[in-house]
Amino acid sequence: MAYHDENGRITIDAAAAQKDIGRLREAIQVLEDSRSAIRSLKRQAGQLQGAAALAVANQAGRMEKSLNNTIDKLEETISFIQKTVRHYELLDEQIKQAIQAAANAAAAARAAAAVNAQNTGSSSAKSSASAPAQTGTKSTGSSPAPDMSDILKGLGKAASSALDSFFGKK
Repeated sequence: MAYHDENGRITIDAAAAQKDIGRLREAIQVLEDSRSAIRSLKRQAGQLQGAAALAVANQAGRMEKSLNNTIDKLEETISFIQKTVRHYELLDEQIKQAIQAAANAAAAARAAAAVNAQNTGSSSAKSSASAPAQTGTKSTGSSPAPDMSDILKGLGKAASSALDSFFGKK
């Protein structure tokens, strides 16, 4: 179900987990067949009389209990494997969404920077012909260009929010 890669990281392999579950189900079937045989032996011993019959019935009862415990543990193992695979599939999806959100935020920041550069470039070309150069970072034309510090703050908040969401912090 899992293996270590060359960097020591553990990787969950869903296909291998399903094979493991299949093998566990086969083992459960063998144990259930054995339990059925033990129950039959226990019934037959109960119909007989004597110390040997009582000893067989007692031993069969202990074996049946042991088989029941083993089957229960194997079923718990199957459930644990399934939960683990589901957990890591969900985690992979959350990571994928966080990466996509960061990529979208970076694309938005690049687009805003391009608009800012375009507005600053065309605004400074117009203003240099009619007035002294401006020293501020914001354009004073009719449609002000976004301030890069505001864009970066927004990007930082978006990334921080995505990471907090990913790690379960709120």
